Amino acid sequence: MTPTHPCAHPRVPPPPYAHLCVPPPIPVSIPVSLIPMSFHPSLCPSLCRPSPSLYPSPCPTSIPMSIPVSIPVSISVSSCPCLCPSLCPSPCPSLCPSLCPSSLCPPACPYTHPCIHPCVHPRVHPYAHPCVPHTFFVCPGTLQRIGAATSSHESAHQAGAWCRDPLQAGERLYVLPWLPYRTDTLTEYASWPDFQSGRHTTTYRLPHRVDGTGFVVYDGAVFYNKERTRNVVKYDLRTRIKSGETVVGAANYHDTSPYRWGGKTDIDLAVDEDGLWVIYATEANGGRLVVSQLNPYTLRFEGTWETGYDKRAASNAFMACGVLYVLRSVYLEDDSERAGNAVVYAFDTRLSRGQALAMPFPNPYQYVASVGYNPRDNQLYVWNNHFLLLWGSQF
Repeated sequence: MTPTHPCAHPRVPPPPYAHLCVPPPIPVSIPVSLIPMSFHPSLCPSLCRPSPSLYPSPCPTSIPMSIPVSIPVSISVSSCPCLCPSLCPSPCPSLCPSLCPSSLCPPACPYTHPCIHPCVHPRVHPYAHPCVPHTFFVCPGTLQRIGAATSSHESAHQAGAWCRDPLQAGERLYVLPWLPYRTDTLTEYASWPDFQSGRHTTTYRLPHRVDGTGFVVYDGAVFYNKERTRNVVKYDLRTRIKSGETVVGAANYHDTSPYRWGGKTDIDLAVDEDGLWVIYATEANGGRLVVSQLNPYTLRFEGTWETGYDKRAASNAFMACGVLYVLRSVYLEDDSERAGNAVVYAFDTRLSRGQALAMPFPNPYQYVASVGYNPRDNQLYVWNNHFLLLWGSQF
């Protein structure tokens, strides 16, 4: 069988990550819609070198495609012999040799954009290096309990958010205090002790001010809601350059459908074992919560689910194992505590089904401004009335 090159046949869906001129070692069906536009096959001739010794002369070396897949796939080294170093940011190749056995990092094998390698991120899915088996964050199961805080630190700011990058090794953490119309600086700390001591590593001046406390850091980039818009901005922390922006279509924004405490928290970003998510509400869904999965590299929406829970009645929400968990908590100004502090609703995106819950959680300071889950350590990163807390979770 003669290999078919999609430079000549642009609608032929390629196998994941394999060189497009080489028959794949296993059959995998990939929808054409998942091919990132920035890597359209028409770019092949201009960006990659021909390799006559490996391929017929009409077939140029193709771009190693970054195509998301939802199943573990093992691609052999022989399936990706070409090398297009111009596509790979300079910090990427240097990461692998020092952290991996050389057998896992064949020098002739290209790095896929944007150079995520499981040698660096040993449990990462889904855009890993093409020449080693894909590995995933393993879902720990269904959330059973939220425990007391294991770490606590007081901040000068009542509201904000903090997180770690689940795809980065190490203890770096990122802090973003929130003030209306004045939030534009993200601070990085090398570790929790450095944060407690006030020794920051660096700060990042974001290209646009931030609405709400729903930012996340994912694979070296910060994602946040651009002030006064329904847009999500991606800002690369390595290059300090804005690398993308997308519109969350029909989303309410700028205090139209915030969480209970306000804070312009209409659009909330979240990460879990399945990747990057956007939590918001729409008028079409009656102001109730909507969750969409967002590809962190193409900024394309890969799925959207409408739920039955009123977003303005929620205190906050987070994702874990593809499940949206909604919190309802007591605030300082509440007249009574009858409402309690509990996870009150869960929506499973894999089953497209929601259910009521009554799972209590600690709320010692009665002003939950943000809650974020990290699939690397399975903990919840919370900002509660000046205090940065780390809640343990049991699955």
